[in-house]
Amino acid sequence: MSLSVKRRTAAVFLCAMWMAAPALAAIEGRFDRTLAVTGPVTLSATSGSGGIEINAGQDGSVHVVGVIRGSSWSPGGSAEEIDRAVREIEARPPIVQQGNQVRIGELEDERIGRLVSISFTITVPRQTGVSTNTGSGSQTIAALAGPVTIASGSGSITVGRIENAVQVRTGSGSIKVEGAGHGVAAETGSGSIRIGAVTGDTRVKTGSGSIDVQQVSAPNAQVSSASGHIRIAALDGGVTADTASASIEIAGNPTAGWRATTSSGSITLAIPGGTPFKLQARTQSGSIRTDHTLQTSATGKRELEGTVGGGGALVEARSSSGSINVTRR
Repeated sequence: MSLSVKRRTAAVFLCAMWMAAPALAAIEGRFDRTLAVTGPVTLSATSGSGGIEINAGQDGSVHVVGVIRGSSWSPGGSAEEIDRAVREIEARPPIVQQGNQVRIGELEDERIGRLVSISFTITVPRQTGVSTNTGSGSQTIAALAGPVTIASGSGSITVGRIENAVQVRTGSGSIKVEGAGHGVAAETGSGSIRIGAVTGDTRVKTGSGSIDVQQVSAPNAQVSSASGHIRIAALDGGVTADTASASIEIAGNPTAGWRATTSSGSITLAIPGGTPFKLQARTQSGSIRTDHTLQTSATGKRELEGTVGGGGALVEARSSSGSINVTRR
């Protein structure tokens, strides 16, 4: 068979597949339920490959909308089986209520879970604690009382300002938390992390991605990126920040110890003038500068130690290949 004939045959085959596409169109369904509640709510929601969105609404009710999606391309199921699974979920949504405890998304039949995905939009009273989990789907949680615990195999996560603690973990995806009143723990395998105002225990980690913490008050925040820039602004307390291959910027008041470490990148520490602290700075290849008035005990091109204002919390900076700047903020 000649090359031109093969090309024409392939074109005819692709055209036939395209014309058959309507028969393979996605199979969808929907359910809408409102639950009556009294007082604070405890909500758990899970989805295999669908997203979860949780909004703040009026007291006294939990409103759940589920969008069900199946496709005849789904592995291991015919179009008829997928359609039957969608209609079964429409008739009996995966919602369980026990007083003010609500569980959403738990499917008793694992086969149905393989044939369809469900995305949830849930509206809850502000006084709600949330626990969610997705296999691969984005999640958005509005400002609530909390606490909030979120997990995802792969998907981005956005959380509003939470009055209580926030715990967020995803295998791969970005994380954004606008605020946490009782500490935050945020971790992603690969993705950027942005954290707003936090009071209390702070743990932030990414395998590959930048970290931006806007405001934190903690005795010893832990911030780590395997390969990504770290920026911490308006820090009141202590911090340990490390990255393998990027720069670090920290600005704030060292009421507890600071330790910044990078293998290849610069370090910039901005501390208000007149703040007492002890400084230890070392770099293997790079300069060290400060505009604070320093009573030195060790000086050199690659090392600087001393005290400012009689000394206070220890501020350490280590860079294998990068400059170190300790400036007045």
